[in-house]
Amino acid sequence: MIHGQIFDEAAEWFTALREQPGDPAVQDRFVAWLRISPEHVRAYLGIIALWSDLPLVDAERKLDADALTAMARADINVVALDQPVVPAVGRQSGQAGIRRRAWPRVMAAACAVLVVVAALIALPLLRAPAYVTGIGELRTLTLPDGSKVEMNAQSRIRVRFSEHERALDLLSGQAMFQVVKDPQRVFLVRSGQAQVRAVGTRFDVYRKQGGTVVTVVEGRVAVTSGSAPLDALPEGEILLAAGEQVTIEPLSVPLPKAANVAAATAWTRGQLMFNSTPLSAVVEEFNRHNRKRLVIDEGVDDFPITAVFATTDYDALVEFLRTQPDLTVRADGDSIRVSSLPTPQ
Repeated sequence: MIHGQIFDEAAEWFTALREQPGDPAVQDRFVAWLRISPEHVRAYLGIIALWSDLPLVDAERKLDADALTAMARADINVVALDQPVVPAVGRQSGQAGIRRRAWPRVMAAACAVLVVVAALIALPLLRAPAYVTGIGELRTLTLPDGSKVEMNAQSRIRVRFSEHERALDLLSGQAMFQVVKDPQRVFLVRSGQAQVRAVGTRFDVYRKQGGTVVTVVEGRVAVTSGSAPLDALPEGEILLAAGEQVTIEPLSVPLPKAANVAAATAWTRGQLMFNSTPLSAVVEEFNRHNRKRLVIDEGVDDFPITAVFATTDYDALVEFLRTQPDLTVRADGDSIRVSSLPTPQ
């Protein structure tokens, strides 16, 4: 069985590839994700089948969720996908011919069942409300339970509430969560390999390319690393108190540490605070808040920067870079390009 987390990731990739067609970086990361496991390929094919073929299975849209469930569970419609169906050979050639002619219909039925199963798993996921912010846009959401989510620029969140849990997926970007206590429903935030469980607390989650940073502002949270089922909690939890932070990255041991809470949450006050932050990370942050983009050429030293800027003060960073002795800064169409000065011969 393909784990639900993999279907989550497959749906995220499906959305990302539709929103950013032709982006080489996105395509490279997608191919790397596919190569992790055959389960990833199967999950993604299921998502594609859902969107492209489901109307053929239920052209008149008459099947409801209960009917689809019954159809998927009926023994007559189930074909084990890891074991090929081999037609039995009858005693007479006519019987064998009938079975050979029926083989395409058997395979078509198997494909239809695969589509239905993918639909059952993925439809609740794809119908869940999703919220998006653009470049320089901040947004505050008030959830049905009264909890609040502050979204940073260029962020995307999916919200799924049920009778027993409040589940949110940070698909990209950064968000601050202020959670209202509800003893009957756990509050969960998933971001890549990180899962955060919180009760009556305030915390920040920042999903970066290499991992997820969780910073606790108030209260306590429990963080798990990896794709373990949510019901596996609290096994393997990392407990964080106010003022603590942890980074969840692949192939590394997550270690809690004291956090610079002011810096981690500066974006909620319209600021960007950097403390020995590499130039590339500083530029990445600025580009989330400004339409004119900074571009760093290869070979530019990724030197550390310690400074505080307003998120909209694009010119302040450009002027700072102009003062650096080994850099040249020039306009290049709709962007500003940062290059290294040539080495004197």
